[in-house]
Amino acid sequence: MLSIQGPSNQPGSTQFPAPESLQVLPPQQQTVAILLAIGILVVVLELVRKRKLREEYSILWVVTAVLLLAMAIENNLLTFFQRAVGAVLPVSALFFGALLFLMLVALQYSVRLSKLTARNKTLCQKMALLEKDIEELRRRTNRHAEDPPEPGSDVTPEPATTESATPLKRTRKTKTEAS
Repeated sequence: MLSIQGPSNQPGSTQFPAPESLQVLPPQQQTVAILLAIGILVVVLELVRKRKLREEYSILWVVTAVLLLAMAIENNLLTFFQRAVGAVLPVSALFFGALLFLMLVALQYSVRLSKLTARNKTLCQKMALLEKDIEELRRRTNRHAEDPPEPGSDVTPEPATTESATPLKRTRKTKTEAS
């Protein structure tokens, strides 16, 4: 039953107390929320320090931990968030906030996955071009190695460089040059 519908006359229906009469967070829940927020903050900062979590991913976690800590300490913030989302209970508002957080994490990973997919495609294309170039160089090298030198042609050694694929450079003289 919605709160704007008024009281129900049906037997067995349960009436919720007005939100103003509810305690925002009982002390035990408040303590757990504070410890959880501090724990998340410490773990995230430690992971960033050890370079196991990149700074770009830690921002969302740090902001969430700080907001959770602020709402656990200052009840007015939780009450404001509860009223803003139209929740009856503060716990419902926290669950809604957790749902929003998970949606943001999923969105962040989707964006990152899209970037990595595009980068992977580019790298595969570059690798295919490099493999094609290597195969072409191998064919040229094998062709030159299999061709016997023609009579009267000069085989001159080429200085060894890292750019050179063949150790010998063949120069062929045409019949008119040989005479």
